Amino acid sequence: MGTTSKITGTLATAISKVSGTVISGLANIMGQTISLFSNSAYSLSFDGTNDYVTMGDDSSIKITGPVTYNIWMYRDDWSTFNSNAQLIMTFGPGKGIYTRWKSRRIQAFIYVNSAWHSVQSLTNKFRAGHEYGAGNDGWHMMSIVWDGEFFKLYINGGVDTGTGDNDVISVDIGAGAGQTIEYGTGTEMMLSKSSNADTSYWNQGGGVALLDEASVWNAALDESNLTAIYNSGVPINLGSDSGNYNKSGNLQAWWRFEENTGTSIADSSTNSNTATLVNGTAFSSTVPD
Repeated sequence: MGTTSKITGTLATAISKVSGTVISGLANIMGQTISLFSNSAYSLSFDGTNDYVTMGDDSSIKITGPVTYNIWMYRDDWSTFNSNAQLIMTFGPGKGIYTRWKSRRIQAFIYVNSAWHSVQSLTNKFRAGHEYGAGNDGWHMMSIVWDGEFFKLYINGGVDTGTGDNDVISVDIGAGAGQTIEYGTGTEMMLSKSSNADTSYWNQGGGVALLDEASVWNAALDESNLTAIYNSGVPINLGSDSGNYNKSGNLQAWWRFEENTGTSIADSSTNSNTATLVNGTAFSSTVPD
């Protein structure tokens, strides 16, 4: 619902979140433009049996050159050791780029120069009493970045909370700069599943496992960008540059999962990459904030 008022001779229009629906707007007050952005009200909940999300294979998200994929992840128990792979954000396998949770690690894979390459978090990071273990609220932000030579995995924007371990895990593909990602035939972007796997769903083993705020840029974001996006655990407006985040012009897709009904998920970027919930993927009111 919009409200228009006269403030010291300047017209101010404010549009806010009403009944769980996020509507962004701008207020111009005394010559200053202020962004009005409501944090996520809903995320997606996965039962680990067969539910997933598909985003298609449009060229705006099937990027061969520099790219950044970002997503917020929640588990009610990060410390349990489970050897079963649980897919998170994927564009493959076969060939492509994808991420998974396995053996208490976040693992990321990329197919470049006719071979798979991988990076992964340290096992103890997610154990109780360690950096991402007991005492956290369950939400963590995962970012994978490809710049044409280096493949990097960031947890929570690469912010080190004091253990002395480096949260930015990187591998040099070794073929020099300018290498491109190769994709398999028929691959498309998905959450909790891949084009070639029907059993490795997010949340195998039970409990609560959620995903939120999935996004794609056609640029390799650096640590300052990702730290700004992490924002101490509170998602920001990716559609507008703010502080050290200066890549809104490269944003190719941004699924916020705010619908709370139906199976179609809007893309909040300038592209129209509508996502589809499959097999009963549900909404949750538990969100990063």
